[in-house]
Amino acid sequence: MENNLEYEKSLFFEYLDIYLKKRNIDSLKKLLSPSITCFGTGIHEKSKNFEKTLELYRQDILDIPSSIEYEIKSLNINKPADNVFIVWSEFDIEAFVHNHKLRLNNLRLTLVWIKYENNWLIEHMHISLPTNVHEEGEAFPIKEIEDQNKVLKRLLEEQTKDLNKALSEIRVQAITDRLTQIFNRIKIEEVLREELERAKRYNTKFSVIMMDIDHFKRVNDDFGHIVGDKFLIEFVNLVLKRIRKTDYFGRWGGEEFIIFCPNTSLRKALILAENLRKIVEDHNFNMVGHRTVSIGVSVFTAKDTVESIINKADKALYEAKNKGRNKVCAAKYTQ
Repeated sequence: MENNLEYEKSLFFEYLDIYLKKRNIDSLKKLLSPSITCFGTGIHEKSKNFEKTLELYRQDILDIPSSIEYEIKSLNINKPADNVFIVWSEFDIEAFVHNHKLRLNNLRLTLVWIKYENNWLIEHMHISLPTNVHEEGEAFPIKEIEDQNKVLKRLLEEQTKDLNKALSEIRVQAITDRLTQIFNRIKIEEVLREELERAKRYNTKFSVIMMDIDHFKRVNDDFGHIVGDKFLIEFVNLVLKRIRKTDYFGRWGGEEFIIFCPNTSLRKALILAENLRKIVEDHNFNMVGHRTVSIGVSVFTAKDTVESIINKADKALYEAKNKGRNKVCAAKYTQ
């Protein structure tokens, strides 16, 4: 973010202060464009007009009337034209709801601001929550990113090079893990849903490999989070060199990773998993030395859903941990 965008940055933090800390609908109303569009955290939280957007904000403030603390993880501002700027940010929040502490990590917020005469107003807002918050909802939803692109294209009759770059970055950020730069959870889930339908239609197989770095907390405790982050990046690069170009590798959360292997039987997936386990075990990681992973493997069956095949791999992973870690276990199947 360049220094000449400090004013735009200040407008963004003014919005966060009103929206998250003051929780004031009247002050918030003054920042919204008459033609604002809005995509919220769930499939029913959409709006294409001012009144509906305002009602969504009111509901949100009623749900959590007290101040919400936030911590910015990343912030990018792009100004493709004199009368338009785009903000996208990733942050954590913490609030008290009915005397219980609520903490959500890795929220993503996109705002499109338009200049009306001498006032900057929000023309479009989109906020996304992690997958486990909305069981049937849209965590970092890809199709909503496409809808955002339509909104941005409507704002400018002729697309500039900077705007096209901004649109591309929005989509990339929506499907990419910020630290490791591999796919994030929502992208893997999207791919799994598509492949599951394809597998049912054409009677093909695919496998899922879940990996969890053993005792990763000790790395952070002994060496600090910066070293821990560098270790995760080194681990990811090690795995990337050993999987096929057709495989999808993603960060499932924290120190847990997932590999989706198209057209792969359980036997072949177990061979790959064992190779990865051995490669990690033998590798001398910078600063932290030798580390291990526990791995669970599952294969698609005709009765599977995305949730069930992931759940089977996850159970196999915890079986590997319960057996002493640094092991590969296959999911149990019944006839």
